[in-house]
Amino acid sequence: MPKFYVESGEVKLVMTAVDPLHAAIKAFEHSDSTGKLFGSHFWIDQRGFRGPTTAKPAEHSISQTTIVHTIDTWDDLDDMFADMDEPDYDDLDDDPDFNLDYP
Repeated sequence: MPKFYVESGEVKLVMTAVDPLHAAIKAFEHSDSTGKLFGSHFWIDQRGFRGPTTAKPAEHSISQTTIVHTIDTWDDLDDMFADMDEPDYDDLDDDPDFNLDYP
């Protein structure tokens, strides 16, 4: 998995993740649990810490709003799937319209 350098406000972390968004989300969740303050954007780069004030800009900039929205969406999907009932395949045996015999 790629390594990303993530910087935002007081937060400076090195994270492994599948992509920059996941690295930013992991850094957000880690920082949220430690109480460190983060800024309005997360600066993500694979070459080192590079933020808005460095000579070389970061490869990726993701807003805190995007990160929070993505986490909320994932939580909503988790809740939705958790509330779904498992299918009862035994009921199919009693269904006269269900037939696995092909002509």
